[in-house]
Amino acid sequence: MIQKKSIFDPDVKGIYSKFNPVILKVVNRDDFVAGCISQTSTKTVALLYEHLRMVLLIEKAHNLLVNERDSFGIEALNSIKTFVEDHPGQITIIFMGCSLDNPKERKSLDHLKKYLLP
Repeated sequence: MIQKKSIFDPDVKGIYSKFNPVILKVVNRDDFVAGCISQTSTKTVALLYEHLRMVLLIEKAHNLLVNERDSFGIEALNSIKTFVEDHPGQITIIFMGCSLDNPKERKSLDHLKKYLLP
């Protein structure tokens, strides 16, 4: 019997098509943030270039920026924003997994909006 898996299953790392091996990639904070602050931008931009013409779904997006002083998260978000501005229409990024009922996650969402929206 074949089991269907949701894209939210931890074993599923992407959605595939016969034309493009990966059309949607599920990522999280660990995929953007490096061990040193100066490496976070490089890691983030490399991930974004690797997924041009695809969809990145950032799972638990509220963890990308832990608080206002999270320099790793700020660097990752600034890199994402710059990349998207420099490559309009070439990548789709979905920020997902934030509960508006949870005060901590809602505050993180407010921080995300501050860095990503004009």
